[in-house]
Amino acid sequence: MSKKELVKTVFDGHQAERTPVGFWHHFVEDVYHANALKDDHIKPANLAGHQQFLKDIEPDYIKIMTDGYFQYPNEKLQKAEHLSEVGEIEPLANDDPWIQEQIQFAKEVEALHKNQLYSFYNIFGPLTTFKILYDDQDERVSRFYQEDPELFAKILKVIAGDIQKVIEGILSETTVDGIYYSTQDLQTDDFTDKDFIELVKPLDTALLNRAKELKPHHILHVCGYLGAHNRLEKFADYPASAVNWATGPEKLSIEDGKKIFKDKVVVGGFQNTADDLIYKGTESEIKAYTKELIKEAGDTPYVIGADCTIPADTPREHFDWVRQASIEEAAENENKKLFIGILVAVVVVLASFLIRNRSSEPSKENSRNVKVAFWQNYYPYNFVNDKGEADGYEVAVFREVEKKLPQYHFDFVPTSNEDLLIGLESGKYDAGIKGCWYTDERAKKFIIPKNYHGASVIGLTIRSEDKDKYKNIDDFAKAKGRLVPISPQNGQYDVIQDYNQKNPDHPIDLVPADQFDLSDAYGWVLEGRYDAYFSIDLSYKKSVEDEDGPYHDKADQLTYVTYKGIPIYPLFERTDENEQLVKDYDQAIKELREDGTLEKLSQQYLNKNVFDYIKD
Repeated sequence: MSKKELVKTVFDGHQAERTPVGFWHHFVEDVYHANALKDDHIKPANLAGHQQFLKDIEPDYIKIMTDGYFQYPNEKLQKAEHLSEVGEIEPLANDDPWIQEQIQFAKEVEALHKNQLYSFYNIFGPLTTFKILYDDQDERVSRFYQEDPELFAKILKVIAGDIQKVIEGILSETTVDGIYYSTQDLQTDDFTDKDFIELVKPLDTALLNRAKELKPHHILHVCGYLGAHNRLEKFADYPASAVNWATGPEKLSIEDGKKIFKDKVVVGGFQNTADDLIYKGTESEIKAYTKELIKEAGDTPYVIGADCTIPADTPREHFDWVRQASIEEAAENENKKLFIGILVAVVVVLASFLIRNRSSEPSKENSRNVKVAFWQNYYPYNFVNDKGEADGYEVAVFREVEKKLPQYHFDFVPTSNEDLLIGLESGKYDAGIKGCWYTDERAKKFIIPKNYHGASVIGLTIRSEDKDKYKNIDDFAKAKGRLVPISPQNGQYDVIQDYNQKNPDHPIDLVPADQFDLSDAYGWVLEGRYDAYFSIDLSYKKSVEDEDGPYHDKADQLTYVTYKGIPIYPLFERTDENEQLVKDYDQAIKELREDGTLEKLSQQYLNKNVFDYIKD
């Protein structure tokens, strides 16, 4: 699961393989006064900051920081001491630089991560946009309201209209996935809840509803920056998929906040100042707190983050600790869920799991223990069954190998897709199984056996109405079908390249592209932009055919055409000791293939002999 798919899964309301993590900070000094329309240095500095942040942090998603565009471009408003000095204001033109430069800036930030991350563009609501114009923000704007409520309302409505132009441009002209909508109470007694509900809330909700018409998922940020307080109940019915509030200033935990924002994804958990844990905590403290937050969120779709922007000099390794804790907690939690109706401590679950998975044969006195990590959510290739045991096709293959190699004992360790590779590189695991294809890049990092032990079946997802037109991949190629673009970093790209080399008279038009999530691909096929999406059959089954799949509503409109099987291999940590292990493994696999054991296991777990699909 890519990072973009990970975040989208959570925002769709489903449980992902782990909890996503996202933090952000400003990239420009004196952010409230910085003006990119007047200072040519601001935008490059902000863009460079995003680029370095993406490189250093490698976040699961990105919030695009609008440093330099805080100042609404109306000089009368900017200089006003009293509202009477302003009068009614005119809306900005559609081509105003404040609008168009933000759209261009969003495009440039998106190009940095090549659409591989879910992205949210920062948008301040009209009241916040208004008060940011002044150093005495809340006091002056509250005074303006008292001076002339009717004129104040007209001005706020114009500002809201111009913000809508930015939102429409960002969401319709760029690949940005949603907005991060920041709003806040006025921090004065003169502007009451009634004033906010009657004047501000309709504008906020109208802007969010317009955003929803263009893209499905947006984050509501009820800002508690610098200790601001908000009456959160006012925001409970705002039309946003997710909500982020200041747990510190509001003194409202994730657990209590869920009671107010019942149907929303929760974003946050960490307080955000230099006096708080994310800035000065130790590895053990930050990891422990991260796991507490995940437990506190429970079944609520949750994204780990902070109350607001964090200090720019927060140590980078702190973010790694949060993400690693999320990975570790996901592995532990998966095991607990699979003990139906039983709640036990994580340590008990893992200990029980390891005991259950020891070989029924007495281990040889001189046997070597080999830690084999498996991707626990890759059913039916690898999973944890309802008895808490390692199971699946690849696990079963390794158990048969173990019978032939008494000098080794395999300890199976359930984990996430991401942690498996990280752990294998770091030496945490000796071997890993996750349905891996051979790639030159993987062969440089790991030892890959000569003999494959199974296959992933791959093919085309097409519209059901085209099933007679495209009965196989040759039909698709000869009809010059349009294939959804594939990232060159994706192994599927190589498969199509190989097909084209072998079929020069009818090649498939292979368009390189950046990574994108599955909903884009299925949607593009359904709307006719493309005629097919190239993917493994397991992905199609989990996403479309399964009743709880996120795209099951498209099941009657899509069908799958099988192409062939791609050999899969285990990965081994590159050590001298493992060189001999891999040689022994290769011999055992050769024997298991010859005696028919692998074919029997394939039928048992995959309901077909995947070796029949391997054409080369």
